[in-house]
Amino acid sequence: MRLGIVAALILCCGLVEAAQVPKKSRTVKKPTVDLTQHDAIKKLTVEQAASLAKQEGRLMLNGLTTISPKVAEALATHDGSLQINGLKRITPDVAAALAKHESRLFLNGLIEISPEVAAALAEHDDGLWLNGLKNITPEAADALNEHKHFLSLDGLVTLSDDAKAALWEHPNILLPIQFRR
Repeated sequence: MRLGIVAALILCCGLVEAAQVPKKSRTVKKPTVDLTQHDAIKKLTVEQAASLAKQEGRLMLNGLTTISPKVAEALATHDGSLQINGLKRITPDVAAALAKHESRLFLNGLIEISPEVAAALAEHDDGLWLNGLKNITPEAADALNEHKHFLSLDGLVTLSDDAKAALWEHPNILLPIQFRR
């Protein structure tokens, strides 16, 4: 009986207190960050890239289909993971600039990669996703094998024995199931 009275008093006091707080104050605002909000961007100046790079969290710029080395350099200063999955091909200079990025780098739109681009990307000091590649030459595979962190090539469809042997040496790689040991 006493427990029931105490519970009723606590409930009543709580309701009265809640009723005294304006409704606006009781509403908790959820963050409305749309992580895909930058995918509509098709071109960037160096200044725009530098401004975007200052944003917190994941930066997704999947609408970009080309970038200059200077824009890549500015984007590489971003503090969180960087996704530029709209790029189909990049130059060694762009790859070298992006490799300076200090967090996860997603370039899942790349459909081909030269040994020079692979060597530049291998210098990247965090996880690297290249899941758009359907095949890779043994020379590019050798170059990527120098990458010291997680490497995802989960989109490969064909893989020569030489390329497979090179990639199998990588200690932290994700390959499609048909190419795993």
